[in-house]
Amino acid sequence: LGGLPAAVALAWIVWGQNYTFEVRWTLAAVVIVVWVSCAIAAHQMVTRVLFLAANLLGALHEGDYSIRGTGAKPGSGADLVMKAINSLGDTLQRQRSEAVESTALLTSVMGAIDVAVFAFDMRDRLVLVNAAGERLIGHGAGDLIGRGAAELRLASYLAGDARRLIERPFGPESGRLELRRSSFRRDGRPHQLLVFA
Repeated sequence: LGGLPAAVALAWIVWGQNYTFEVRWTLAAVVIVVWVSCAIAAHQMVTRVLFLAANLLGALHEGDYSIRGTGAKPGSGADLVMKAINSLGDTLQRQRSEAVESTALLTSVMGAIDVAVFAFDMRDRLVLVNAAGERLIGHGAGDLIGRGAAELRLASYLAGDARRLIERPFGPESGRLELRRSSFRRDGRPHQLLVFA
């Protein structure tokens, strides 16, 4: 459509001159062939960039941050799109690395402290326990993860005062413990954290 006015104007000029019938048709055919060829080339350039951008965004959506877009003419709109997508990939890769490092640090700290920590999801199912929590309950994390708070005799601590002293909740060897309860979000969902010290 962008080339239509120029093609019509050129055809009008060609047909308005005193050329022979064959010359007119030849010039008109050349104009139409060039016009259609340029339109096809422009269409292919645009669709190539859009398909490349769609593939890059799909890879980012799937968690593959190593793919990069290249090959666009420097300074062009396609180059700006590729740079923006590549920058997004770099940012997501950096955030993933930071999250992995933070999780490793949290796991290390939770294993080192002598405070029992339990995390429950919205359905009161245990999703996280540290070594001190395993010792307090008397079972390993493999046996505890996924079990309900009622089954673990912890349901009563998910309600009531968020901070209180409790007497021997896990048998005579437990003694007196301080309970602290708080909430946090994981993957956008609310969870509850129980800490026994």
